[in-house]
Amino acid sequence: MPQGKRKLASGVYEVARLEEGVVVVDETLVRAVTEQAEFAHPSNLGIPLAAEMARALQVSAFTVEPVGVDEFAPEAEVSGYAPVRRRSTGHVLSIKAAARRAGQDLGRSPAEANLVVAHLGGGVTIAALRRGAIVDANTALLGDGPFTPQRAGALPTRDLIALCYSGRFSREALEAELSSRAGLYSYLGTHDLGEIENQISAGKEEAGFVLEAMCYQFAKQIGAMACVLRGEIEAVVVTGGLARSRAAMEKLRSRVSHLGPLLVYPESLEMSAMAAGAGRALSGEEPVLRWADFAPDASAEKEVGDAEAI
Repeated sequence: MPQGKRKLASGVYEVARLEEGVVVVDETLVRAVTEQAEFAHPSNLGIPLAAEMARALQVSAFTVEPVGVDEFAPEAEVSGYAPVRRRSTGHVLSIKAAARRAGQDLGRSPAEANLVVAHLGGGVTIAALRRGAIVDANTALLGDGPFTPQRAGALPTRDLIALCYSGRFSREALEAELSSRAGLYSYLGTHDLGEIENQISAGKEEAGFVLEAMCYQFAKQIGAMACVLRGEIEAVVVTGGLARSRAAMEKLRSRVSHLGPLLVYPESLEMSAMAAGAGRALSGEEPVLRWADFAPDASAEKEVGDAEAI
């Protein structure tokens, strides 16, 4: 983070505003995603598309809970190697939406509750929320944490170094390998949970074993986040595509139910969370944030990444 600049805060960011009948687009934010995005990801299109739609329809546009929102506790930023800082990069929109939903179900304000929230999909973010803030989480893409249907998660460092210098991959090819052809896919040739469940039903032992191993890693990460909160958690919350897999949820429940209630939200919460965030901004219920207050120039770290937009 450039000296003197604030971390990217949680909330709703202005992409475009209607000012005296003229749409004013935050071009700095658009360039941050189109020219400086941290990862190649289809959702990088969200903010520039929102800007174009704002111009065409003569309306305001917002991005809600960008992926680079950083509420990490200072100790969570320490990687173990001084030149490398751990940064918050994950499914912030989904995590925050699930926390809001859990707060409603628990009769608690999200700003008061301590939760472990797991977004389990093609990518995985498992986060510790202390009074609503994501104080620690694994890095969802080419970072640490569990493997996923398509991503490798944390790998033994010595073996990873050997893979880098094996001559088999360019940097780009290895990034693609570990982010889209790893995880369940590398073991079973598919990342489709329905197909894997069919393999299990047909008696394919390897399919059941690898699914168990993935859920084992999910549980380890959930346990680690519970420790971040000193065990003072009100619930473990699960959302994302894998929440629709009965087999995966049964395996996960058997390992984490002792930590507290397990709340599973199999439906996608992200689209409604974007609409709700924009609604709060338009009604004045929540202040609108501006990208320039956090990362106003090209020297800023690439904190937007694959931000979700509305």
